Amino acid sequence: MKTKTQIIATVLVALMFTCGAYAKTKVIEKSAKKVPEWVYDPGEGYMLVTVDAPSLSKAQDLAMEMLTERIIESVATNVSTSTVSEISHTSSNGEISEQETFNRSARLRSANLPFLKGISHTKIQGVYWAKVRDENSKREWIEYSIRYPFSKADLR
Repeated sequence: MKTKTQIIATVLVALMFTCGAYAKTKVIEKSAKKVPEWVYDPGEGYMLVTVDAPSLSKAQDLAMEMLTERIIESVATNVSTSTVSEISHTSSNGEISEQETFNRSARLRSANLPFLKGISHTKIQGVYWAKVRDENSKREWIEYSIRYPFSKADLR
C-alpha cells in the first residue's frame, strides 16, 4: 500500500511529464539513458523530491532545501501564531477619525531531532536529471529528481 507522500509524489511527477508533453518540450541532455523507475514511485521507505531550476547547481540546492522542508513539515513542526487587532478613535474639532491596526505573526520551529541534522547529500540514493527546452520559447531548464531514504521509523 502506498503512503500519502508516495501517491502525491507520483501524481506530481506524472503531471510534470504530462504537462511537458503538451508544451512541446524536448529533452536535450539527461543523466541516464532511461528514466529510473523510482522517479515514478520512490518505493517504501523513500522520499522523492523533483524540482525545476535554470541550472544543475541551482537544482541540486533547491532539491536539498525542498527535501529538508518536506521532512521537517512531515515530522517535527510546531507552529505558533498570534493576532493583535487595535482600533483607536481620535476626536478633533467635532470630527471623529478611526484607525485600525492589525498584526499577525506565525512562528515555525522544528524539533531538535538527530536525523534532522543528518540530512545530507551523501545519503541520497538516486539522482536523475534532464535538461529540457521549450521549443516555442527556447527557454531551457533542468528537471532534477532525488530519491532519499525516509522510513516509517523516521516519520514516527
